[in-house]
Amino acid sequence: MRFVELHGTGTRVGDPVEAAALGEVLGRTRRAGSPLPVGSVKTNIGHLEGAAGIAGLVKALLCLREGTLVPSLNFRTAHPDIPLDELNLTVNTDLLTLPDGAVLAGVSSFGMTGTNCHLVLSRWQPEPAPALAAQDSPGSVLPFALSGRTEQALRDQAARLREHLADRPGTPLVDVAYSLATTRTRFTHRKVLLADSHDELLGALEALTRTAPLTQAVRPVSAKVGGTAFLFTGQGVSGLVWGGSCMARSRCSLPCWMRCVGSWRGIWSVR
Repeated sequence: MRFVELHGTGTRVGDPVEAAALGEVLGRTRRAGSPLPVGSVKTNIGHLEGAAGIAGLVKALLCLREGTLVPSLNFRTAHPDIPLDELNLTVNTDLLTLPDGAVLAGVSSFGMTGTNCHLVLSRWQPEPAPALAAQDSPGSVLPFALSGRTEQALRDQAARLREHLADRPGTPLVDVAYSLATTRTRFTHRKVLLADSHDELLGALEALTRTAPLTQAVRPVSAKVGGTAFLFTGQGVSGLVWGGSCMARSRCSLPCWMRCVGSWRGIWSVR
C-alpha cells in the first residue's frame, strides 16, 4: 500500500479513531522507517458533505493515473491524540513520485449514519488488445433500430448515420446494430431497418431520409413515452408533519395535493 486517502474531517474524536485503526492494520505492519503516507483532499477543497467520499476517490484515482501523490496543505503538527511515529504514519506534505508498475492505494470514507467504507485501488495496467476477427457473417440479416422525437428527427438521424458509415466502410455491421439497440434512447417515432451488407444498409438509410418506400424495414412504431416524476421524501416521518401543516395553512396546497393524488392513482397505492 503506497498511500491512503483519509476521510480526515478534522474532528476531535473521529480523526484519532481513524488514524489508530489505520496504524493498527497498515502502519505497524510496515518496516520501521517507512511510514505510510496519508492525506486528505479536504485540505484542498474543504468538506463537500455528501460528495466528500467521491472527492477523495477522484483524488486517489488521479494520483494513481499521474504517478504522483499530491501534498496535504497547511499541515504543521498532528492532533495530540494521533502519535504518527508510533502508528508508523506520515502526513504527505510534498509532491511524491509513485513507483512504476502496480501501485495500491486506499480510500476511506465515513457517513453520518455510521457507515464506513474503505476501498483498495490499483493502478490500471493496460493489456495488449487481442486481434479482432471478422465479426460480420456474409448473408446474415441484422436489425438497425432508429428513433426520434418527431418523424423528421428520425429521418435526420438516418442521414447522420448514413454519412458516418459512408466515411467508414470497414465498420462491422454487428457493432452498429448492437450500439443502436443498446446505447440509444428509444423515442416515439421508430423504424427498424434490415440489411445484410454495408451497401444495403446505406441504401435503406438513404431511402428513409427521402421518405421513399422501404422493402427491408419493420413498420414504424409509435410508442407512448411516459413522463418523469420527482419524489422528495423528506426526513422520514417528519415529511408527514410538514405536508399536513402546509395543507392546513395554505389555501393552494390542498388542491395541488389532490391533483397529484389523482395522477398517482392506478400507479401507486395512495391513501
